[in-house]
Amino acid sequence: MSEECPERRFRTLFISDVHLGARGSQAERLLDFLRTHDADTIYLVGDIVDGWALQSNWYWPQSHNDFVQKMLRSAASTSWKTPSMRGSMDGAIS
Repeated sequence: MSEECPERRFRTLFISDVHLGARGSQAERLLDFLRTHDADTIYLVGDIVDGWALQSNWYWPQSHNDFVQKMLRSAASTSWKTPSMRGSMDGAIS
């Protein structure tokens, strides 16, 4: 981490309404946030993937892949717990 952006540590972070697969998703901004903020537990609280948007128009840029890979690496590590909950836009992908 640089001196301009020191890492901040929390017990818990809640991530919601990421809407991966939708053009309006701000996955890059979220990745920037996660580079400077760490937590023991990160809750994925729904609407992480926008199944409705993916049904009508496939959109999946590299930043969406990067977010999924970061969460998978985090879930596999011993330092993070990553529980998840279903959101209203997740119904299309069940």
